[in-house]
Amino acid sequence: MSKTAPPHEKKTFASLGAGAIVMYKDHVPLVRLNYSRNRGRWVLPGGMLHRNEHPTDGARREVYEETGLRIIPCGLLAVRHRILQDGTANVYWVFNAMLSPEYRTAALPDLAWSKTELMEARFWPINEAIHAKEVMANTRKFVALASETSDQQPMQIITGMDSTFDDELYI
Repeated sequence: MSKTAPPHEKKTFASLGAGAIVMYKDHVPLVRLNYSRNRGRWVLPGGMLHRNEHPTDGARREVYEETGLRIIPCGLLAVRHRILQDGTANVYWVFNAMLSPEYRTAALPDLAWSKTELMEARFWPINEAIHAKEVMANTRKFVALASETSDQQPMQIITGMDSTFDDELYI
């Protein structure tokens, strides 16, 4: 059941984040957290957006920062919304993505990560990631959803649709 703010609260406060699922050779890269109450748990590479950063750009940046991999977003897989204990909303975009062409080799690419933010990063076999208890429940669900889709075409960006706003459509 979703929580709602009292009707007298008019302002919306939200933190925004993005991450990506990169399926490659029946594996998916996951990162092991080095902070928060979820320390030691495995999640998708991703994190908070910078001010005015588009979610696809944030997902690209975060995956690179946490794994050393360059990716191409291929479509929106899910949006996770939660209300934090302080009442702030947190919205998180999860994209399907593919590796940039320079990584497509016979072997799984090496991963690199920040030791201050993460304990570890590694490729997990998809089936193992879906069922492992040390992988966060949302991450298991996102990996399962991604394994059922075949959306591996880069997203298209359409601009100039509305002269009033500087909109970008990602399809």
